[in-house]
Amino acid sequence: MGIMMTLILLVIAGLLWVKAVWLGSLRLSASPISHFELQRRAINSHKARNELWRNETLHDVRALRRVIVVILLVAISALSIGALGWLWGVAVACLAGIVYVGLSGRPFVGRFADKLYAPYELRVLNAVEKAHIFIRPFRAYYQDDLRRIDSREHLAYLVESSEEVFSDEQRKLIVHAMSFSDTPVSSVMTPKKDIKTVEKTEFLGPLVLDELHGYGHSHLPVIAKDVHHIVGVLDVRGLLSLDVTRSTTAQKAMDKKVITIKPDDSLEDALSLFLNSHQHICIVKDDDGETVGLLTLSDVIAALIGRRITKKL
Repeated sequence: MGIMMTLILLVIAGLLWVKAVWLGSLRLSASPISHFELQRRAINSHKARNELWRNETLHDVRALRRVIVVILLVAISALSIGALGWLWGVAVACLAGIVYVGLSGRPFVGRFADKLYAPYELRVLNAVEKAHIFIRPFRAYYQDDLRRIDSREHLAYLVESSEEVFSDEQRKLIVHAMSFSDTPVSSVMTPKKDIKTVEKTEFLGPLVLDELHGYGHSHLPVIAKDVHHIVGVLDVRGLLSLDVTRSTTAQKAMDKKVITIKPDDSLEDALSLFLNSHQHICIVKDDDGETVGLLTLSDVIAALIGRRITKKL
């Protein structure tokens, strides 16, 4: 391959890399107001209706951004290999990927990327909305809106619409008890050393089931290697009807949905997360993604009403 062609390929790869960094740096920040609160305000506010539409469409924009960045990084690798051969091409592609990760998370790069994107956002949102049927399969699951409560009306609505989680008496108590919002999760969680877990490969025979029921917990986290690798939640009560004559592992019987929260988040955040996700336990993780504790719905209710409910949640 001639020097000119090599330079052309490298220049194209460089331009694609700049494009990838720009896309990866876009913060695409949604409204700080929760989905429910925007819906409530949208009844009488045109601005709130527009913000609600933007929030919903941004999920598709993030998905499209993720797909495009992957395509660009693959194209950069192919161009680098084509220009420099396998050895140097792979080395350059890896270096480009490492620098991309380092730059795309920098605040100053994000601010610059947002400034370039802002004039075109409305056009992007309209285009993405029309093509949402093709983008929707690539959408990721975001928890941020699940743990946000913006008003007393929002909290009351969540509680009143959660019949499958709370009894009538419990809902009434929660609606009238709003003074626990400043209490951190870390103050009531079960610390890591005291968490009871189940190995995902554990066979749920009679002896194991008897041991699980002996823990006195209705839900237990299922781990892959250790408590830092939780892959599901086992409903111990649901195992009462399990056919023990058939070989069933914890992995087959567990619920794969695992929700997480940080130790510094408030119990108000935790309550919102439980109500929206309809889960009974939440894994507490620090900024490094390490498990530091376990929070249950019972813990939150006990902190909320000042006493432990005897009936397991």
